[in-house]
Amino acid sequence: MRRIIKRRIRNIQIISEPFFRRFKLFRAATFGIMVGSFSCVLAPTGSEPVSAEEEVVNPEETLSKNDYDFNVHINGEAPGLDEIVKGTNLYKNLKSPPQHFYQIAEWADQDVENIKNYLFLKGFFESKVSYEIYDNVVPHQVNVRIFLGTRFKVAKLKVVEGEKEYTDQLDKINIKVGEYFEAEAFNEAPAILTQRYKNIGYPFAVVKPAPPVADHYSDTVEITYPAEIGEKKNFGTPIFTGLERVRETLPRSFVRWQQGELYSLEQALKVRDELMKTGLFQSILVQPKQSPANKDEVDVEYTITEEPNKEIGGSLNIRYSDQAVQFGGALDWQHKNVFGSGERFAIGVEASNSSGMIESDLKVPVYNSRLVNDIGINLRLLDERSLPYTKRGFSAELSATKKWLHAGVNVGLAYEHFKSSSAIYSVQDYFTFYSLPIDAYVTFSSQGAGLGGFFSDMATYMYLRLSTKPHVGAIQSNKFFWQNEANLFASVPIISDLCSLAFRSRFGAIFNIDRDLLPPPKRFFMGGGDSLRGYAYTQAGPRADNAQKTPIGGNSVFEAGLEARFKVTNFIGINVFGDTGALSETVNPFKHVKKADDLWWTAGAGVSFHTDFGPLRLDLAYPLNYKHVDSKKWYQKLQLYIRFGNSF
Repeated sequence: MRRIIKRRIRNIQIISEPFFRRFKLFRAATFGIMVGSFSCVLAPTGSEPVSAEEEVVNPEETLSKNDYDFNVHINGEAPGLDEIVKGTNLYKNLKSPPQHFYQIAEWADQDVENIKNYLFLKGFFESKVSYEIYDNVVPHQVNVRIFLGTRFKVAKLKVVEGEKEYTDQLDKINIKVGEYFEAEAFNEAPAILTQRYKNIGYPFAVVKPAPPVADHYSDTVEITYPAEIGEKKNFGTPIFTGLERVRETLPRSFVRWQQGELYSLEQALKVRDELMKTGLFQSILVQPKQSPANKDEVDVEYTITEEPNKEIGGSLNIRYSDQAVQFGGALDWQHKNVFGSGERFAIGVEASNSSGMIESDLKVPVYNSRLVNDIGINLRLLDERSLPYTKRGFSAELSATKKWLHAGVNVGLAYEHFKSSSAIYSVQDYFTFYSLPIDAYVTFSSQGAGLGGFFSDMATYMYLRLSTKPHVGAIQSNKFFWQNEANLFASVPIISDLCSLAFRSRFGAIFNIDRDLLPPPKRFFMGGGDSLRGYAYTQAGPRADNAQKTPIGGNSVFEAGLEARFKVTNFIGINVFGDTGALSETVNPFKHVKKADDLWWTAGAGVSFHTDFGPLRLDLAYPLNYKHVDSKKWYQKLQLYIRFGNSF
């Protein structure tokens, strides 16, 4: 016979404990069953726990170097226990043995109590849980036993106010007569019922929680929720308080319900939700109040806290190109409520070593329209100097925007006048164009995309933008041409929270005009931090046979970039990327591509420092097939980019 030197036995029952005490003890309800070396045999329902003497203990188990190592075995199972098994003290400490033997018993005491309460919440009101510790073997053996008993079912369910019983909304909750009792559905039912009654005309309805009554003879429970439903009411008038800079006519225009209609909390909250989408408010509290003028009506009071209406922002870019450091930056100021109805006015200034721009933009919202969300006016002064051309001019655009949840369309009417010069074309210096720009986009993002830090890098997102711009200009008797472009940006996590792949592509084509008749500012170019990294701005693509090797540009372009983003710490990341592209004087960017080397290729890597404002990136890029000025040494071809935010 095997000799058992020492045994600690605990057997705890929960049959007679009051409901609220059991519920308080469970609190978190996310702990589970203990597993180490895991075996599971269900104790028969309705039978007593297996006695300790029947347990098989193997004294010849492999000895451990630590006398307090232990294993865990389980007898018993219940719905959902496997999901919470890894939250127990015993399980979490299997690889971290305690400093003294009695710590094992303390962990077991806590875990047994948690299991009992979990079973109670699943409707096992007569369950028993016990454990035994055998310390005559090394590792020590912890055996946990579960006796489920019968799972109780719901026999009666009702909502009661005094002597009046309500049953009309019971089909809206997750409790059904004849089904097993579930504490989660039982606890959430009062809030659901309260909401339902408030949506059908009872603005002050309250359904309260109450403990279930268990019948141990029939193994059933009766559930009765006390309630104060009150009287039915109609809508009165909306009241808006807290407005400072926003005119009351704006929130009032969002009210869809009419005075005298049956009250509905859902309709009252829709007004709040639509107002929050304007971006003008920090918070809106909705509260029904008995109308002093009519006892059958309730007024709806909206207590509003406005957002600050002025913002200022900026950015800084630094790039190293052709042995020269080029600085660029932007500064913008925005007023989000110019005339008191959500009109947005912004002024922005951008400047760098080679260009400058001043831009103003006014957006006037159009509320309660199915066709248009806002009307915009954009004015821009531009002075740009680059290797292919110089451009100095003025543009104006009137546009209308329609937005949906994940898509939008912008239609405009634009005027543009500029002076341009270049060493590679001989057409007139002044140009005037009229155009009809149309932009459409579709976007998708998982939670967190667009936020600062690694959360945005590791999120899934997709953004597709299509644009077309028919032009009429003073070229060959008002020559008509058509500029089109498509851009795709996407990111997919490969290893959750550790690595993601980001992809971008660009395709553009200009129809109905020869490249030589098109002024360079209207052509497509490649190269730069937002294009083919590794080539300086506009310097990837065919060039003129002159001393400056001036980039010619083209009527079509194709670009693609792939980037792997790795998380090193919560603050630091590493980026590895490659870009490719093609440019042509025809509408087919691949006209001159016969083999892979005919494409333009770049590769690079960098480090990113993640902040609440987004990543600060330092990237080095190198042209893999530098087709011009081949006499440069390899380190002279490197391009350095420093910027806030990802390239795509």
